[in-house]
Amino acid sequence: MKKRNRSLIGVLASVGILASAGLSASAEATNTFSLLAGGGITTGALNGLSGDIGAGGAVTTGAGTTVEGNLYANDAITTGAGTSVTGSLFAGDAITTGAGTHVSGTFIAGSAIVLGAGTSGVHPPLRGADTIAMGNADADDINLSSYTIQMDNSTEELAELKALPADEETTDRELGAKTLSVNENGTFVYTSETFFTLSGTLTLSGNGTFIIRTPKYISASAGGSVVLADGALAENVFFVTGSYFSAGAGADLYGNIMATSYATLGAGSKFGGNIFSKDGYITLGANVDEKTGTITW
Repeated sequence: MKKRNRSLIGVLASVGILASAGLSASAEATNTFSLLAGGGITTGALNGLSGDIGAGGAVTTGAGTTVEGNLYANDAITTGAGTSVTGSLFAGDAITTGAGTHVSGTFIAGSAIVLGAGTSGVHPPLRGADTIAMGNADADDINLSSYTIQMDNSTEELAELKALPADEETTDRELGAKTLSVNENGTFVYTSETFFTLSGTLTLSGNGTFIIRTPKYISASAGGSVVLADGALAENVFFVTGSYFSAGAGADLYGNIMATSYATLGAGSKFGGNIFSKDGYITLGANVDEKTGTITW
């Protein structure tokens, strides 16, 4: 899944609202993170992710998960059996791989590296069912700066999104069965002071930036969906919460999820975008897939 780098700041600049957001182009990020959390990240079995994963806590991947990027964790990294990672593993604590894990990059850990039987990859050490005391790297080599920088940038971006003036404030908490269109300036900031639910299909229409925002939470029911129409792009859609974002099984979503607290997607969900949790965790159920062609914020 190919991803193009484009930050939220670049999107806001393109639609002429940099000044109101108080942002500068020099702050533009260059990350490729699909999942980014201040806490831990857990993925269910058979997930497909097209970018890096970064966690302030531990990272645990379910069996058969594919990650087209690197794994960064301030704590431990544990991969399920048959996990495939095209990048490297950077852990502040231990790294433990399940049987049949394939890692194309390197293992860099602050504690022991325990490789499951049949672990394979390009770089040694690759001794199945072996333990390497203190890993294969000195403390100075455990470079989590990519995660730290993007965490700081995304936290600032979340604050700016919360501060943008609303184009429309609504008391209607249900997003399903609605069509939202961008205004003449190419933006639409849709705000509820309570919370939003999504139990049907939300259609976003027009080539511009959509910001759906609440100081509380957004909850999509099982099978809830987002449809893009008339030139709308996933990269320009932001779901912004002052609390959590949750979606039930089989949800089909487009857009970048930017939550202050945790974010969860149920089994069989699809998402076209990226997920950011400032203070909480990210949990994905089994068979969650990131849609082809999505990009970073």
